[in-house]
Amino acid sequence: MSSQLNTHENAHKAALYFLKESCLSLGPHFIGSKTKKISFSLNETREMIYSLNETSSMQDLIFFLENLCFKKTSFKLNETLIQWIEGKINLQLVDYIPSPQEVLQIQSKGQRIVSLISSEKYLLLKEKLQLHHNTAYEFFLHDLHHAGKFYHTNNFHSIQCFLYRELCTIIDHPLIQNLLHRKEFKMQWDYLISDMNTHPIHQLKYFKFIFSQHCDARQWTDVLSPVFHEDSYVLDALNHLNTPEEKTAHHLTIMNWPILLNAPSF
Repeated sequence: MSSQLNTHENAHKAALYFLKESCLSLGPHFIGSKTKKISFSLNETREMIYSLNETSSMQDLIFFLENLCFKKTSFKLNETLIQWIEGKINLQLVDYIPSPQEVLQIQSKGQRIVSLISSEKYLLLKEKLQLHHNTAYEFFLHDLHHAGKFYHTNNFHSIQCFLYRELCTIIDHPLIQNLLHRKEFKMQWDYLISDMNTHPIHQLKYFKFIFSQHCDARQWTDVLSPVFHEDSYVLDALNHLNTPEEKTAHHLTIMNWPILLNAPSF
């Protein structure tokens, strides 16, 4: 597999891998019909999935994704794959594990990386990179889960992209550069920029939390001030994050911040 495939091949290969590995990894009692359109027996369904290959139609893949649930996985993964197949979201399938900085750069451009690597290659990387997932399949599911959260809604997607673009700039701030020499902060920063597709307010809360562990929290808004063009409304809201006043500060509703309402979509 090349490092990056075209969008059509990306979606097809990922869906095929998901269906087959879910059968293989989750054992013989893994399938439950989601919409009750499947009348085949469990064994027949399993054999039909095993018979899928690179020449199988997208319609066949969508049929199984729409109608099957796999134990220990969320149906949202199926929905994310269907959106990918239908071209509604823009994901990149790669055969390596990207650095946190690469994930940040890709997300700042409105895309998300999904890693699909061989089991053998993953085992070699697992210890070297201190990966927490036991198998390549689990790591793939993890990436797919994050992809679904990245594209949760158009509004969330636009605001996440805005924050990631600004983090690309913030990383050059002298104070951040200095902090990145600290091992603990570097690990926390890498998590923030590459493994935290969540409500944008939670990203900002986490950023403030890790920053305040190493610096005076008041310096945090100094770092962010240029990002939000010294908007007093936004900066006042940021100052209330992680404080007792946070829950009563109505202006913390991030979707109402003017600068974020105008964040471009992709």
